[in-house]
Amino acid sequence: MKKRSLLSIVLVFLLVISSLFACTSSQSSSSSQDSSESVVLPDGEQSSDNSSNNDSSSEDSTDSSTSDSSDNSSDDSSNDNNDDNAQDNAPIYISFMGDSITTYQNYSNNTKFNTTIGNNSVWYTSNKLDSVEKTWWKRTCNELGLALCVNNSWSGSRVSITRDEVSASSMSRAYNLHNDNEAIEPNIIVIFIGINDVYNNVQLGSFNGIADIYCADEEKYIGNLNEFSQAYATMVYKIISKYKNADIYCCTLFDTGVKPIEQFNNAIKNIAEYFEVKVVDFYNETNITGNNISTYTIDNLHPNELGMIELSECLINHLLKYYN
Repeated sequence: MKKRSLLSIVLVFLLVISSLFACTSSQSSSSSQDSSESVVLPDGEQSSDNSSNNDSSSEDSTDSSTSDSSDNSSDDSSNDNNDDNAQDNAPIYISFMGDSITTYQNYSNNTKFNTTIGNNSVWYTSNKLDSVEKTWWKRTCNELGLALCVNNSWSGSRVSITRDEVSASSMSRAYNLHNDNEAIEPNIIVIFIGINDVYNNVQLGSFNGIADIYCADEEKYIGNLNEFSQAYATMVYKIISKYKNADIYCCTLFDTGVKPIEQFNNAIKNIAEYFEVKVVDFYNETNITGNNISTYTIDNLHPNELGMIELSECLINHLLKYYN
């Protein structure tokens, strides 16, 4: 009886132990599963969120990059257009070198254009032509929208150095056709000079090539500056050497009825051709002749308003071939 009771107690104890073990095992498994799920899902979600954020960040970065690139491209394009517009709107500067026919008070002797021209002798004032706007050179500027660089003209000046005033000769003025106050170089240079050489019986002389006027070995000018041809060639060579980027125009002398003018004009054209610069032929391309000279001039030499129009129209026609 006692043995049976002890056995029953042992069995009950084993059942309790077994039950407790099973319960603990079940809780451990459940906890492990819950723990596993709780770790995986957030990581997955985080990964998904990161992927989503990365995609979004990538899109934002791409959009930003595209936007920046577009903005930069737009800025570059705008800058290019501004540069093009600036070039298109840049003024074309023109300089003149001449004698009394190209002078005008407060222009051809105004040092704001060049500091060396203050003492230039002037023939045209408001008493002889009431406005500078009526001069052949200023009218050309206005008609074509050109900006005056320098008018270095001197009343009574010659190409040759046969005057007592050396500063009045073309030799010294050939280097002063730029605005030295504002560092502006001329795009166009128009040379209209020689009538005083004709009227003062300067010898025509001859010019056969650069060796007549310049010694390359010694780097110095050697031409006979007392004669027109070599003096004119020296002047042109100095100008094209100094102003390498300028278009040079040599004007012939218009017809005043004095016979030697034709010979001097032939020299001008031959020298211009030799140095490959352009010619504006006032003698053959205007209506001014020895027979009607009084109609176009004040004193059979200096143009009046009608004469100025003839000269300017002729020059304008030549410039329009190259400048619109």
